[in-house]
This record gives sequence, structure tokens and C-alpha cells, in this order.
Amino acid sequence: MKDKGFREAVISKHENQRYVLIAYDISKTRIRNKVSKILKEYGFRIQRSVFEGIVANQQINELLHKLEGILDLTDNLKIYCFAVYSKTWEYGQNKFNENSDINHKIIVC
Repeated sequence: MKDKGFREAVISKHENQRYVLIAYDISKTRIRNKVSKILKEYGFRIQRSVFEGIVANQQINELLHKLEGILDLTDNLKIYCFAVYSKTWEYGQNKFNENSDINHKIIVC
């Protein structure tokens, strides 16, 4: 029988890295596909328009620069950047690769 309920996970990385959670709402398919392709370079998809990953501090500016070049003013994108040590809780089946740096669904409090 599987355990039900939330499982706690701790994300602890080097000081020059950050855990990021990126969510977007983009109506144009062409732009949405480009954004998705860029975000796959920095993390992995956890929902249709949500990505997570661990990136070096200098990569955040690189990511912003790439995204600014393709987003238009009607698009919405938000990057949540968390500290070196973050605590998360997960619920549900693990759909991600066990070898992944982050191998769980994220709900951040």
C-alpha cells in the first residue's frame, strides 16, 4: 500500500546556484514554443506552462536576455528564484526521473 499525503523535500545546492520555478501564460503558439525550447535548456517541465530547475547565478541574466528577445508585451512570464536552501512539499505520484537533480513535483510555501 502506498503512503498518502505530502512528502517533505529539501533542495540544497551550492551558493552560486538557485532553484527557479518559471510559469508563463503566452497566447501565440509560435512564441510559446520558442519559450518552452529555451526553458528546457535550464530545467524541465512540471506542467504544461511551468518549468523548474537549478541554475547558476550568471545563467539567470542569460535566460532573461534570451526571453526578452522573443516575448511580446501581451505575454506573461514569472520567474521565482529561491535561496540556496529551500524546503518544499510534494504530493502525488513521482513522474520524474529518479536520477534528476530535482525528482519531485513542487509546491513551495
